Amino acid sequence: MVNQEVVKYIQSSLAKGLSVNEIKKNLISNGWEEFEVNEAINSVMPGKSSGESASAPPKKMWLIIGIIVVLLGVSSATYFLFFAGEDTQTQTCAELSGDICLTGEECAGTGTYLSAASDSSYCCSVDCTPVCTASWNCLNYTCVNGTNSRLCTDSSNCEESKTQILAANWTWTNWTDCVNGNQTKTGTDRNACASPKNETRACTSNIINCSAGNGCNLNCVNLGGDKDCTCEAQGASIFENITLFLVSSGKVCNGTVVLSSNDTYYNINRICCIGNAVIPTCGNDGFCKILGCQDTGDTDCTCEEQNWILKGGADPVSACEKGSFVRRSSDTNTEGGIFCCTPNPKDPNPRIP
Repeated sequence: MVNQEVVKYIQSSLAKGLSVNEIKKNLISNGWEEFEVNEAINSVMPGKSSGESASAPPKKMWLIIGIIVVLLGVSSATYFLFFAGEDTQTQTCAELSGDICLTGEECAGTGTYLSAASDSSYCCSVDCTPVCTASWNCLNYTCVNGTNSRLCTDSSNCEESKTQILAANWTWTNWTDCVNGNQTKTGTDRNACASPKNETRACTSNIINCSAGNGCNLNCVNLGGDKDCTCEAQGASIFENITLFLVSSGKVCNGTVVLSSNDTYYNINRICCIGNAVIPTCGNDGFCKILGCQDTGDTDCTCEEQNWILKGGADPVSACEKGSFVRRSSDTNTEGGIFCCTPNPKDPNPRIP
């Protein structure tokens, strides 16, 4: 077998310009057997082991050889860059040692999809794995420093844990009156986390805002009142036991009915009136009146509407309890022995007014 150490020495010596005889002489003088030297010379330069003179190729020749090698390398790289892919695409996924990912599978981990034109499905460079579907479990939202957040984890271990942020759900007051060219409103987070905040907008006139929830504005008296103000603060008086129908017909409040915080036009028992109370006629006008008719009763009202009790008897004394008042009502029939009696005794002798 040719000794490679000798072969390398011969090649190196030839490159330095030594002749075959010089190389052979040097090797033998250094203890190498002649047959080993001849065998190595024949492997490098067949037919030269007999000792005939030979010299290394000139340096210009080595330059030409180097240029040829470089050109061959560039040609090979160009081929693989532009044409090798086409050859790959004509192969099947199996020929590419890949795995076809079916429905419900994916090329995960370190795998990459290979281009295999003859296969209709994806061809993965490694074994396909089942698609991992996340199954999220989230904690309750907690408020920290004005931010509502919660932690969600994937029980399938497909994805990393993540934090969800719950945006503030703002509810706003009405705009305030226009003062010095500006109006403001206040926002409150329905989720009770974010701090309240104010918004301001420009306005061009002094707008009076009489809506509830933006403070008492006494300038609203002439605009129907303000539910943030008491009746008394608006210079008005409370009238009780009033029906809505009477208020709307103007039978009771001889003035203007306004909204207020301690009573309202829409409460049928209490009104806030700017003006004087008018004592209505207690009967025979088609309107049931309670205010001002407590002493006599109103024949336009039933006994029950006046919070009294309808009883029967031969006379008021036998019908009503001793000490009760007898009042007028639309369902009283003194001739038929039916009387409207007050429930609380106030007079020792029942009487018909």
